[in-house]
Amino acid sequence: CFKYICSLRMWSLMPHADEVKENLKKQIQQSSLQVYLLVYGPQYCSIDMKQLCNMFGMSEKEVHKVASRMMLRNELLGAWDQPSACIIMHNEELSRLQQTALGYADKVAQYVEMNERLLDLRSSYYKTQDQRSKDQKGHDRGTRTYNKPKAYSRRGQMSRTSRY
Repeated sequence: CFKYICSLRMWSLMPHADEVKENLKKQIQQSSLQVYLLVYGPQYCSIDMKQLCNMFGMSEKEVHKVASRMMLRNELLGAWDQPSACIIMHNEELSRLQQTALGYADKVAQYVEMNERLLDLRSSYYKTQDQRSKDQKGHDRGTRTYNKPKAYSRRGQMSRTSRY
């Protein structure tokens, strides 16, 4: 993200561009750390601070500051373990509404998958129908076409369903 922003031509026109780029880089790193902890935090039992520092290119002090701020705001359910320098995550049970929403999301995903399969089946059915019609239109010598056997007619005979 930072590379793309720095590649813009506007930086040559801006005074003190290097200072602005450094501040922007810090903000991007902090925001990406926050998003990572919000999205993937609940999947962990504990997260090592050194791993976060390596992933986001930040110092331990900055990582500690961002994570502590998130914990104070109740955005991150966890606590610092000082001897091991890691965040111990507190997993919270999902509310009934959240469980229901996850169930509906799973059902919607199943319906989408079923519809995609039906669409694939229909498109393959129509492809085979198109191929058959092309084969019947262009008869070549030596090819056989198989027609339905003709039904026997019962002239003069009454059908089983008629009452007269």
